[in-house]
Amino acid sequence: MKKLFCIIFALLLILSLSGCGNDVSYTTKVFDKTVKSQLYNGDVVAENKSFRLLWDKAKKNLDLYDITSDKTWGISPQDEDSAAVDELGMPIKRHPQLESSILVYYVDSNTNVENLAVSYTDSVKNGKIKCTKIENGILIEYYFSKLEIMIPIKYVLREDSLLVSLDAKEIAEGNKYKVTKVSLAPFMTSVKNTESKDYLFYPSGSGTITYGKEINNQGEISSNEVYGLDLSKEMQDKITNDKSVRMPIYGAKVGNNAICAIIENGADSAMAEMKVGAKALGYSSCYATFQIRGTTSNIAEMFTGWPVKNDSYAECMSDDEYSVGFYPLNGENADYSGMAKCYRNYLSKKYAVDLKKETDNSGINLIIIGGTLTDKSFLGIPYSSLYAATSLKEAKEIVSELSKDIKISNVQLYGFGEYGIDIGKVSGNFAVGKQFGKISDLKTFNEFCKDKGINVYFDFEVVKFKDSGKGLNSFFDATVSASGKIAYQYDFDVATRSKIESTRYQLSSRSKLKETSDKLLDYVKKWNLNGISLGSLSNVSYSDYRDKTNSKYYVKSGMSTDVVEIYKSINCKIMSDDSNDYAAVMSDVVFNVPTYSAKESIFDQEVPFYQMVLNSFTSLSGECVNTSQNPEKQILKCVEAGIGLSYSVYKNYNNCLIESNTNNFWGSCFKDVKPIMQEQYKKLSDYYKSISNFEIEHNEILENGLRKTLFADGTIVYVNYSAESLESPIGIVGAMDYAYKEGKN
Repeated sequence: MKKLFCIIFALLLILSLSGCGNDVSYTTKVFDKTVKSQLYNGDVVAENKSFRLLWDKAKKNLDLYDITSDKTWGISPQDEDSAAVDELGMPIKRHPQLESSILVYYVDSNTNVENLAVSYTDSVKNGKIKCTKIENGILIEYYFSKLEIMIPIKYVLREDSLLVSLDAKEIAEGNKYKVTKVSLAPFMTSVKNTESKDYLFYPSGSGTITYGKEINNQGEISSNEVYGLDLSKEMQDKITNDKSVRMPIYGAKVGNNAICAIIENGADSAMAEMKVGAKALGYSSCYATFQIRGTTSNIAEMFTGWPVKNDSYAECMSDDEYSVGFYPLNGENADYSGMAKCYRNYLSKKYAVDLKKETDNSGINLIIIGGTLTDKSFLGIPYSSLYAATSLKEAKEIVSELSKDIKISNVQLYGFGEYGIDIGKVSGNFAVGKQFGKISDLKTFNEFCKDKGINVYFDFEVVKFKDSGKGLNSFFDATVSASGKIAYQYDFDVATRSKIESTRYQLSSRSKLKETSDKLLDYVKKWNLNGISLGSLSNVSYSDYRDKTNSKYYVKSGMSTDVVEIYKSINCKIMSDDSNDYAAVMSDVVFNVPTYSAKESIFDQEVPFYQMVLNSFTSLSGECVNTSQNPEKQILKCVEAGIGLSYSVYKNYNNCLIESNTNNFWGSCFKDVKPIMQEQYKKLSDYYKSISNFEIEHNEILENGLRKTLFADGTIVYVNYSAESLESPIGIVGAMDYAYKEGKN
C-alpha cells in the first residue's frame, strides 16, 4: 500500500510540475524558407491631418513626420550630419543597431546561450523582409534567414500617434534557435550624445531624466522589468536598488519637441531599457523589450558551497500581442510634464476613470503595526509566539491622541492577522490575532474612526503564504517557475542581502488570486470593514507555469488585467501600497508612493512623474517619514509633488522586535514618533490646505537647481534640495527648504 501511494504521488508530482508540452493553447509557426523579399514601392504609407508615415527606400525603414511641428521621428534616428568623417577623414559608418527596427534575442537549443540579432544586418541586408500594406499602415515581416526566425511587426498610423505592434502567435521559428525577447523601435525615442540639453525620460521609481552625454565606447545600460522583478525567477540574493518601474512609459525631449512612448499591450512582460553615452552609437535611447519566452535561473550549491547558476527557458512562447504607441508632443507639452499629461489621459481612457476625482492629501496617513512572530522555547523545545506590539484598543488610543491636533486622513491596520506582519496561512488565516483583541474591538475602532472622518484599511496579504489552509495548498496551489519547480520566496538579511532559509514561503498560483480575494468579501461584511488593503497584490508581478494549457500566465502576462478585475469586484474602499499604475487608478489611496529612483549612475535627475500622473486619480502618500534614511529630504519630496505625509507607529516596544527579519519596527515606537509628527504637521498644514484637491499642471528644474511645481489652482511651490540658499521669483528659498505662493484656491 505504501509503495502504491508513493507511485501515485510521484505521478501527481510529474503532472503538476511538467513544463510546457503539446497541450499548450497554440503551436509555434514553422519558418518558411521559400518566402521571397517584397518591398514597399511608394513613399507615403499612410497619412492624416496630423502625421504622415513615410517609407525610407534607402534604409528600408519608416519615418513618422509631424505636420504641425515639421519634425520627423525616425525608427532609425534622423542624422543631419550623415556625411560625418573621423579624424583621418574617412566616412563614419553608422552602427547597424541605429538602422534596426527591431532587436531579437534568441537561444541556441543545444547550448541554451542567449545571443542578439539586429534586423538591419540579419534581416534587411542578409535575410529578407516582406512588406504588406494594411489599413492605415504596413505589416513588415523580418526574416532572419540564417537563424530561421521570422518576426512580424505592424506599423499603424493613428490620429495622435504611431502604434508599433507584434503578435507573438505569428512568430515563426526553425528547430535550432528559439526567440526569447524582442525590442521594438529601439531608437525611436533617442537623443544625440552631443546634445547636453536634450534628455531621456525613464520611469524608475518616481521618474528620472538623463541628458545626452558621451561616457565611453560601450556606454551604460539600465534594464528593468516593468511592474517589478518577476518573482517566479529564482534569486540567490537581493539587489539593493529596490525602486521598481511602476509605469510602462518612457520618452525623449529633442530641442523644442518631444515624443512619449507608452507600452500599450504586454506591459506585464516588458522591460524598460535605456542605453546611454555609447560612443559607438552616437545616440542614447529608451525602448521596450518584450519577454516572449519565460526564463529562470536554476541555482544549486556545489560541494564547495559556491552557488552555480544555469538559465532555463520555457519550451513555449507567450501568445500575447505586444505594442508601443509613440505620441509626438509639441509646444508647452514638449517635456516630461507634457508626457505626464499624455499618459494621464491615456490611463483615464483605458480604465474609464474620471480625471477630476477629488484627491485630498492635506491630512497625514498612519500605518499602525500590529505585531510579529517571535521565537521562544519551552523545556528546550522551540516554538513561535505572536507578540502584540499594538492591540486594537491601543490603536484607538493612538488615533485619539493624535487627532486632537493633527488631521488624520487614512489609517492602515497592518499585521493584525494571526501571524502579525509575518507570513503563514493566506491573509493571516482570515482572522484577527487573539493577542490584538476581538472582532468587536475592530468594529469599535472602525466606528470611532468613521465618526472622525478617518478611513480605515485592514490589510489582507492575498499573494504570499507559507502554510496550507483557507483554500490554498502549499504544494498544489503554489506558483511554478519556468523550470517547473515551485517558485519559493525568501526574506533577505538586511545587512548581507542573502536569503534567510527559515523564512521560505510561496506565491499563490495566478489562477487562485481571484478566488482568495472573493473570500475577503465575506469578512468585509462580517467585520463591518469600510476599507481593505490587499498586501503586496498592488506591487508584485509574476509568471506562473503551473497550468501548461494556459499561456496567458507566462512571462507575467495578464497580471495587470487580473488585478484590475479583482479591484473592480471589491465593494469597499481600497488602499494600495507602492502601487503599479493599474492598481493605483483603481484605489482610493496609495501609501508608500515612490519618491526616489533606483539611483543608478546614469540617472541625472529625479522627477515626480509618478505623482504628476496619479494625483489626478487618487490620494497619494509618500514613503514613511520616520523610517526614511533622510526624513528632511523625504518631506521635501512630498512637498514638491503635493502628496501626503505618512508615518508608521506601534505602541509597545520589546527587545524581541530587534530580532525581526524586517525593518518595520525601526524608528516607529509611538512615544518617539508622536512629537515629531506634531511638529511637522504644524509647519506644513497651511501649505497642504492650499493645494488640497489640485493636480500638478507642470514641474520643472530651474537653472539654479530649484524645483518648481505649478498646481491647477495657480499655487506655485519652489523646493531647494541643496545645501545653500537659492533665489526664486518669490524670494530666497533656504537650504533644504521650500517656499510657496498661493493661487486662486
